[in-house]
Amino acid sequence: MKTQKQIELWKKLATIAAFTALGLFLFGYWIGTETIVKCVAVLITSVGFACGVVWWYWALNQIGLFAKYISSLKDIIRELKEDLKNLRKDLK
Repeated sequence: MKTQKQIELWKKLATIAAFTALGLFLFGYWIGTETIVKCVAVLITSVGFACGVVWWYWALNQIGLFAKYISSLKDIIRELKEDLKNLRKDLK
């Protein structure tokens, strides 16, 4: 039963993909090959720019998190130094 549903799903997906490809082919023929190439170039450039912006935001966020981590390490080291001084005083 599950296999039959999967077969039906693949049939539907294959039909949709085939008609989509045919539509794109006919649309490309209608508007011209040069226009399709320009549209693809714009699409690739736009996706690349969007990925670059997202990556830049992620990188800045990582730098900020690292700076917070380093800052917290300074506080921890300062506290450990004070604890070490207190231990030395207690041992004397």
